[in-house]
Amino acid sequence: MIIETFDMDLYKLNKSKLEEVRNIPFKLERDIQLLVEENIQVLFGLEFVKSEFILNGLRIDTLCFDQQSKSFVIIEYKKSKSYSVIDQGYSYLSLLLNNKADFILEYLERTNQSLKKNDVDWSQSRVIFISPQFTTYQKQSIEFKDLPFELWEIKKYSNETIVLNQHKSTSQESVNTISSKDERAEQVSKEIVVYTEEDHISKGSDQIKELYLTVKEKILEIDDFEIKPMKLWINFKKDKKQVLDIEVKKNSLKMHSNLKSGELDDPKGMFRDVTNIGHWGTGDYQTSFYPGDDIDYLMSIIKQTDQIQSKQLLNKVIRSLQKLDINLTGIENANTWDDICIQVQSEFSFYWPQYPDAIEGFISLELEKLAYHEKMSIWYQTELGQKIIENEIFNLEEKEGLKDLEEPFYCESETIRYLSGEIWKAAGNWSNKRIRDYIE
Repeated sequence: MIIETFDMDLYKLNKSKLEEVRNIPFKLERDIQLLVEENIQVLFGLEFVKSEFILNGLRIDTLCFDQQSKSFVIIEYKKSKSYSVIDQGYSYLSLLLNNKADFILEYLERTNQSLKKNDVDWSQSRVIFISPQFTTYQKQSIEFKDLPFELWEIKKYSNETIVLNQHKSTSQESVNTISSKDERAEQVSKEIVVYTEEDHISKGSDQIKELYLTVKEKILEIDDFEIKPMKLWINFKKDKKQVLDIEVKKNSLKMHSNLKSGELDDPKGMFRDVTNIGHWGTGDYQTSFYPGDDIDYLMSIIKQTDQIQSKQLLNKVIRSLQKLDINLTGIENANTWDDICIQVQSEFSFYWPQYPDAIEGFISLELEKLAYHEKMSIWYQTELGQKIIENEIFNLEEKEGLKDLEEPFYCESETIRYLSGEIWKAAGNWSNKRIRDYIE
């Protein structure tokens, strides 16, 4: 088995010249730990529980909980290379499985949230190792498709950039094929299961297997989704957030869209609202997709889910405008948003230029509240963002005029311009009694 390793050279483009961005080594393991714990939701989508959790003589650097899989996640940080990830991984998971009540108690005390033993899916527990660099031997040691261990390499650069990359196993061999395993490994192998995409696909008929692969290909054409097989379904994630899950049945694909009730525009009624129905999966909308169903329409629904970040921001801006009682048309009981809709749908008043500035101000305030990756997900919906994704912009001339263009290519002004356009579209279609009475 050959494990390829390489160092990534990073450069900053300054006009037409490249400037090397230097790798700045972390001084201490603690520096890595503090950085990750402070940003655990952004980096891994996990809930932080405890730092330096000590139990039965073993110290866990960071204890987290995964709300999606309902399982505990242990994170360990390493700067040295003289250790076995396999031995440590099995030790930590054995500690977890033999002391479930202690982990539940720690969660209750640290988060003040309710969690029962049966609420936890212990079979989905895992260990994440984070280090500036892993040896070839360490990477080879996890080359099995079903080991509950993850290796992540972290780098810090002189331009304040952090790069976090996962080493993913490509092996199809199971760790259960190894005959000589100690008691800890035997226990972990019996209780913890790492699911693969093939585990799910194999449940479907030949026709459904082909349908799943077609749907998957279409989804990946929409955006760069991460595919994460879980216990009951396959997750399609974007920016650490679940967008869609697919459960492969024998004769259909059961899907859940990660949209809340009332957020989905589905004129054909492909999805049903299951808010008040007990169900597996994320979100409030569910459908069963069969061979011959309209796949293009399905993709339009998935695009809505992918673009939920911008929709949520726009809804917040509209709600803010609805709370204002300033209106330039003088309609009784009309709020600012009503006034904007009326002017967009009829004619602009003399004072109209005040509104675009106000809307851009509200958008800017909401953008400030978002994490960087959330702003990027909106930026990539702009025309310029799409061109960058498709590698259509290579030279500085095409970026001219975008003074606030940041690495890696986030442009605040272009994002605000795009969202303002979406606001105008919403205003053009908005209707209520006050708006109808005035226009008619």
